[in-house]
Amino acid sequence: VLEWSTLLSSLPKYGGAFYTRWGRSSCPSNSSMVYKGQVTGPSWLSVGGGPNWQCLPDDPEYNPSAPTAPQSSLRAAQYRHGSVNNHRMPCTVCESGKRVSQLMIPAKTRCPPGEWTLEYKGYLGSSAEYKSNSGELLKNHYFRGSYICVDENPESLTGKSHPREGPQIYQVNAACGNVTGALTNCPPYQANKALSCVVCSK
Repeated sequence: VLEWSTLLSSLPKYGGAFYTRWGRSSCPSNSSMVYKGQVTGPSWLSVGGGPNWQCLPDDPEYNPSAPTAPQSSLRAAQYRHGSVNNHRMPCTVCESGKRVSQLMIPAKTRCPPGEWTLEYKGYLGSSAEYKSNSGELLKNHYFRGSYICVDENPESLTGKSHPREGPQIYQVNAACGNVTGALTNCPPYQANKALSCVVCSK
């Protein structure tokens, strides 16, 4: 009779779920790295480009017949909070072992009970809602980015700041109080407090 470990080793290896760890250049110890890079997006002054962030690899490969002079570009994203304010933002794409389901949950600090594994936790981040001094939204002065879970212990690609032309990632809060479209469940949600997030797998 084969030992259980021998039997397991003879089975084909199936991959797990993939997720991006925003704000870190490594994967958690229970996951393996697929690639690492930097967070990118369109200029914050643009209304064009894609609506989601891209984790651009550090080692790009170009097709020899690639067209020249494309009409859209990706720029280095930067944090807009805390000790890493204005710094470029790293990212890592990770594989969660043999756990095949992956989920990002906003406004949580723990994974659901059961067989869920915490990959990492942090704060919800996205592009800003730019407004004039009168409070009016400047709809031609921002782009709509994805909501991502930025690691609670963010790293910086460089120790220096860079010009504020690339996409900027801000912390997100719930709309409460006397504002248009305010949430109906305030409390427990609180205005002007950064929303947490977790990335879980099972």
